[in-house]
Amino acid sequence: MSTFNLNSTGAKLLVVALLALLLMIPKGMISDVITEREARKQISAHELEKSWGGPQQVIGPILSVPFTYLSQHKSDPNNALPNREVMEWAHFLPDKLSITGEMKPETRKRGIFTFILHQSSLKVSGGFPAIRINPTGVSVHKVLWKDAFLTLGVSHLKGIRNAVDLQWNQKTIHAEPGSRAQKMVRSGVTFPLPLSEPVEPATFAFALDLNGNGGLSFAPVGKETTLSLTSPWPSPSFEGNFLPVNREISPEGFKAQWQVFHLNRDYPQEWVAEEFTPANALFGVSLIQTANHYQQITRTAKYAVLFIAAAFLAFFLMEMLTDKRIHTVQYLLAGLAIVMFYLLLLAISEHSSFGLAYAVAAAAVTLLVGGYSRAMLNSNPLALILVLLLTVLYASLYFILLQEESALLNGTLLLFLLLTITMYLTRRIDWFALDLGNKFVSTALLAQTAEPAPEPTAAPVLSPPAAPAPHDALAKSVD
Repeated sequence: MSTFNLNSTGAKLLVVALLALLLMIPKGMISDVITEREARKQISAHELEKSWGGPQQVIGPILSVPFTYLSQHKSDPNNALPNREVMEWAHFLPDKLSITGEMKPETRKRGIFTFILHQSSLKVSGGFPAIRINPTGVSVHKVLWKDAFLTLGVSHLKGIRNAVDLQWNQKTIHAEPGSRAQKMVRSGVTFPLPLSEPVEPATFAFALDLNGNGGLSFAPVGKETTLSLTSPWPSPSFEGNFLPVNREISPEGFKAQWQVFHLNRDYPQEWVAEEFTPANALFGVSLIQTANHYQQITRTAKYAVLFIAAAFLAFFLMEMLTDKRIHTVQYLLAGLAIVMFYLLLLAISEHSSFGLAYAVAAAAVTLLVGGYSRAMLNSNPLALILVLLLTVLYASLYFILLQEESALLNGTLLLFLLLTITMYLTRRIDWFALDLGNKFVSTALLAQTAEPAPEPTAAPVLSPPAAPAPHDALAKSVD
């Protein structure tokens, strides 16, 4: 029967593994800090929207014409009372809608946070067909042509930077604040458009300059809607229900064109009341940062286990392959230094670029662990090996973060390479010999070493020398 020794290889490996799991607690606390800082940035973004404007949605123009019809009282099934006059609105969409514009990015800071805003200059033009009010199932009593109006939906009115003037058949009409069709377009401006029957086809045009934060999207209200946008921002995200039919993206910016037909959406060109909502078919683009530093730090923190395991494995192999011994506390301190990398990265990146923050944090942790290892192991070559290992790991991780689309592949290859190196270095270690020869002791051996020493025996008593014989004495006297 054998007894397990806490100094055995298996015990040491188990303790090291438990330490690595224990270090996930401070790593989790740092992840919570990252989440909290990102939430604070979102709060700052909402505060900025109050004064600058948020994601902009442009809906329209939509032509609305009020009319009345006679309706029977619901409480008068016998039709004894005269019919009541009910007002309703007929809504019409343009046959042609063409939008061209440019999105100019602008960087703004609020506290320690940086935001990408945009100033958009739009040119909108198109045409309406001849207007005839003939709703299905309703007998029109009166059409109030003089009360007709045109609605242009803008989600954040604070972002409008120009006096929006509508050119309607070469006639200028000034915009009024607010939307008169609240259930259909909740926020926007209204163009009073007195009409006279018959309403023949008409053309329109206007310019719209908008401040926004994030995206710029449009509703395809035309029977044929075309949109052309350009921007010097190199990282667009095309969003919504329709993707551009043509796009060019380069480091100098992007160009994109959309073409949407009325058959591509789920509402008609004209309807009565507020049966349909054009905002359900929005499409557009957002100016994004390919990966903001909070997202990058979150991705980086997911590799914490790899770095801790690699450092602990390096220490463990140094113990197995050399005569050096490393205490559990020393494992713990080195692991805490590696976990501190993520907090350093978070703190520094809020005041500089992510690349610079990564380099500074990685260098600081690598030098700290390397210097501590030099003092702990009293060996320059072993400390240099650990420094080189951490340098390669940090450089590899940064490369993985840059390669977003192939991050999984590169990360998997890195893990496979580390496992291959570990198996190669330990291929000749006789783990059984280590445990059986040095780390385990048998109870029989313990019993032998514990046997009592034999009792001391009494010293022999020496007798005095015998007296010489008489004849010997006589012989000596004769001589």
